Amino acid sequence: MIFQYLRPPSFGNLMNSRDCFYYLDLSKKAFGILPPKPGSSRYWWLYYMWTGLIAVTAIIYAPAVFFITYHRALKTLTATDLFASLQAPIKSFSSSTKAIIVFINYNRFVKINELLDRMDRRIEKHEDRVLIHRTAVRSNYVDIFFHFLYFGYLFQCALNALLLGKTPYRLYNPIFGTETFTFSFYMATLVELFIVGIALSMNLITDVYPIVFGLIMRSHIELLRRRIQDLRSDVDKSEEKNYEELVDCIKDHKLIMNYCDIMRPVITKTLFMQMLMVGLLLGLSIVYVFFFADLWTAIATINLFIAYVFESFPFCYICNQLENDANTLSQAIFQSNWIDASPRYKSTLIYFMHHVQKPIEFNAGGIFSLNVNTNVRMAKLAFSVVTIVDQMNLADKMS
Repeated sequence: MIFQYLRPPSFGNLMNSRDCFYYLDLSKKAFGILPPKPGSSRYWWLYYMWTGLIAVTAIIYAPAVFFITYHRALKTLTATDLFASLQAPIKSFSSSTKAIIVFINYNRFVKINELLDRMDRRIEKHEDRVLIHRTAVRSNYVDIFFHFLYFGYLFQCALNALLLGKTPYRLYNPIFGTETFTFSFYMATLVELFIVGIALSMNLITDVYPIVFGLIMRSHIELLRRRIQDLRSDVDKSEEKNYEELVDCIKDHKLIMNYCDIMRPVITKTLFMQMLMVGLLLGLSIVYVFFFADLWTAIATINLFIAYVFESFPFCYICNQLENDANTLSQAIFQSNWIDASPRYKSTLIYFMHHVQKPIEFNAGGIFSLNVNTNVRMAKLAFSVVTIVDQMNLADKMS
């Protein structure tokens, strides 16, 4: 069953860390980002053709169509049509750029799965495995939520086109016309929905993977904190055994930091593009809803507005929590039972505490930190755009 990765935990049937990416990996396979090795199956070449079609549509065809549309119709587009379609080319450019970054760094996703398997081998207690299982379920629910959010917008755009008799984005189409409720109109609508659907899917993949990455990282940090708390708690263990457990905790922390370092270059690049676009797109969405949209298009745009907010906020929130988790590790080390330990144990513990105090931080393109405060500033930028449009009376002038 496809929903077996949403099952509650049960003894002997628990998921692993790599299962957190299950539905996300299905999305990648569906849109050509996880191609099989040549010759691995009988019809592997069909998948490569599909990957090529997706790549050409997202990277070449979509930007070209948007450029031609605005070049041909900029003088004749009404303000409503302009704001209805202006978000699509911006989003398409952002989505395709982030998808290229993810595709180029495909090997990093393979490496983190191998690293997660190594981290899982350190889990011995049943309650710790339950924690990983719950993290996997939560991560898969996040992916499903984003699917409903993004494709709910696409469905509303399709419904709006059928009700109003206009193609969703008024894109230039040299093959099919846009005469209301004709065969050509329906085909033109399907072509536009296909283009935007690919852009949304690429965007969904690049929006979900940082959140899942952060959820897994927080869970393994929590497991490490539990192991640190248990250090030297068993009076029957020898000092040598206690020292080995401390060394294992240091190795676990190193694995977690390696996991972070492998994904940091991908996250910083995609989040940089995302944070650049989110303020602009939020502003355009609000202006369109306040000044130009009718009821049906406003509902669809509000759905998209929520999707824009959820693009950046969850991971920014997780970044804040990761900083707190690093402090929690340091406190757990200090509060562990070390007072009557051997000098070698104490010196190693000091070394461990020194490295744990290093903050776990992420930034966007090496320019600004990723946290909730940054996300709020981006949202304020969007409302600043609305204020400018309102005070300069640009809506009436454009109408």
